[in-house]
Amino acid sequence: MYFGVYGGVARSTDAGATWLLSGDGLEGLVSLVALDPVTPSTLFAVVPGSSSFTGDPKSGIYRSTDAGATWARVYGPIGSGSRFGKVVALAATPSAVLAGVKSFTCVFDLCFTSGSTAISRDGGTSWAAGGEFIASSFSADPAEAATVYAGATAGASLSGGAPLGGVFRSSDGGGVWQGSAGEVAGKNVLSVAVDPINSRVVYAGAADSGLYKTSDAGSSWASARDGLSQTRISALAVDPVQPSVVYAGTDGGVFSSANGGASWRSVGLNGSSANQLAFDPGDHNRLYAVTGEGAYAITFASTPCEPSSTSLCLGGQFRVEVAWRSSDGRSGSGRPRPGTADTGYFWFFDSGNVELAIKILDGRPINGHFWLFSGALSDVEYTITATDTTTGEMRSYHNASGQLSSFADTSAFSGAGGSAVQSIVGSATVPISTAAYLGRSEACAAGPTRFCVNGGRFQVDATWRTRDGRSGAGRAAPLTADTGYFWFFGEDNVELVLKVLDGRSFNGHYWVFYGALSDVAYTITVTDTETGVVKTYENPQGTLASHADTEAF
Repeated sequence: MYFGVYGGVARSTDAGATWLLSGDGLEGLVSLVALDPVTPSTLFAVVPGSSSFTGDPKSGIYRSTDAGATWARVYGPIGSGSRFGKVVALAATPSAVLAGVKSFTCVFDLCFTSGSTAISRDGGTSWAAGGEFIASSFSADPAEAATVYAGATAGASLSGGAPLGGVFRSSDGGGVWQGSAGEVAGKNVLSVAVDPINSRVVYAGAADSGLYKTSDAGSSWASARDGLSQTRISALAVDPVQPSVVYAGTDGGVFSSANGGASWRSVGLNGSSANQLAFDPGDHNRLYAVTGEGAYAITFASTPCEPSSTSLCLGGQFRVEVAWRSSDGRSGSGRPRPGTADTGYFWFFDSGNVELAIKILDGRPINGHFWLFSGALSDVEYTITATDTTTGEMRSYHNASGQLSSFADTSAFSGAGGSAVQSIVGSATVPISTAAYLGRSEACAAGPTRFCVNGGRFQVDATWRTRDGRSGAGRAAPLTADTGYFWFFGEDNVELVLKVLDGRSFNGHYWVFYGALSDVAYTITVTDTETGVVKTYENPQGTLASHADTEAF
């Protein structure tokens, strides 16, 4: 980690046990440090200058491309006579480097303040002007790199407009900004934090009116009246694996909320002003806090995995959560439905409509890792977050809107800690056989190898075959009125989930969706017992697929 101090930047490679000061190219106090998320050996540091009331030719932003060993100045705000500026906020996002600049225009001893943002899209080499407000902090959307939020404090715009404040949002990496609506508008906002799992939830901490929260990506904001309502909140951090857990740095120490900011309790550093917070990326139970006296680490006891209204526990130790977002702007948390010890399901819109199946298997005897499989029956955008509660190790998987995916990560968890985020690749297209007409048949009768869905109208069967020549019939189990699953080798190991929905009000057809948690060869047979039409779906050996047939019957 890196820490700004007088005389340079201190660097620790052992979680803060020892520090090495690097100041080649830096003079005076370093007030802010930012790490490039794409190239970690590149850092940016702010030297605010020697005085609060005059310009300083050495103030500005400095860059290091060798992990802090040497530094060079890459940006300096205007500074001449009665007009000058200082950098008061800094962030390096995947899209750009952003700086908040506070400008001063002084007449004798009377100074007027205004603000602007500076943006660099080439790693600090060149800079352009952005929004006209005094940015106090920046926070990037983890799911959409070009979406950035900025907290703003009161002050006039450079063009002479009314005093600004509140939270601003940019969808192009920081070039164009839109002000916030609701109760946070005009407030002196000092800190902003985006929920890492459901990025439509954003928190803002104000100088004198406590916490504000949006659940719709900034379209509306409301005050969290309880607990810290009259408290100065200088820093915020959201637990990377438990999104309802939020931490606030205040003038009276660090506080935590287990319910999204509704109520708070003290967790330490009482009486100290905690002005920065950051989670250890390798251990979500370790939180760092910065005060005027130095840097501190708060270590929380690991908690066993316990299922909740938004999370599953698989394999006894893995917490799994899903955040979804539809094409019409709605969003929410997946609602869990337990299955076997290793497998569970999530629904998004209706409890009878399963959208996602997930299983985690212990593959350590084979390759030393736990394996994660997901089979989707939905093409909405979603993010799966799985956490090993024994080590804090976290894996996050993002599915783009319009993509129907099944996938397998056979190196998901090693037991060594750390976190990783990756995008899900769309599943291969699965050929559908020509529909057959067998004539009207008997009503569906469920059995060991068959389940019935949609009021018993449709019967579903599956057969499988492995690379070594083994074969058999899938063992069936119902899940909801519209959904069932098959296991092939062990009843706790779900391999295939299928649902039939009545889509006639949309296009005059019944729809078939399935998601696979297996890449063996299998054949699915779905029969409409009312009309005698049969559809078969063939999965080739080695293919892990999800499929949607919206004109099945």
